[in-house]
Amino acid sequence: MVMFTGSVDQFNERQEQARDLAEQVAALLDRIDALGVGVTTGRLPTPGGTIRHSPGEGWTVS
Repeated sequence: MVMFTGSVDQFNERQEQARDLAEQVAALLDRIDALGVGVTTGRLPTPGGTIRHSPGEGWTVS
């Protein structure tokens, strides 16, 4: 893994981008669940937050 060496502002911007991408992943997982072909469960740690599956609520980022 490469360590980030930019400014604090650049780091914060990248954190925000990572969060946006994590939310897109959560939305895709909701769409996969909606297909009804199997159950997805668990959580995915990401730099943008942890993507978690909550039964009855779908996928969320925290």
